[in-house]
Amino acid sequence: MQRVRNLLIVTSILAVTGLVGYEIVQKSSSSALGPLPGAHLANRADRAVQWNPPTGFTPVDVLLHESHEAALYYKGLATGSI
Repeated sequence: MQRVRNLLIVTSILAVTGLVGYEIVQKSSSSALGPLPGAHLANRADRAVQWNPPTGFTPVDVLLHESHEAALYYKGLATGSI
């Protein structure tokens, strides 16, 4: 049971880190320092995902929406296109 708990904790930390990394790059295009590398892919992922609240519970809907955007962004980084 301890291994399962540790696996869930590590997986959660990695997921949150990935989402935060995407958000930093996506928001960098409007910063005073200029866009970070990959900002164009992050902006394309942001435009590609339409807001569609599937659950009706806003915090969960936002998490699902942002996770979908982040997944497209990381796919774009890996393949070169979205």
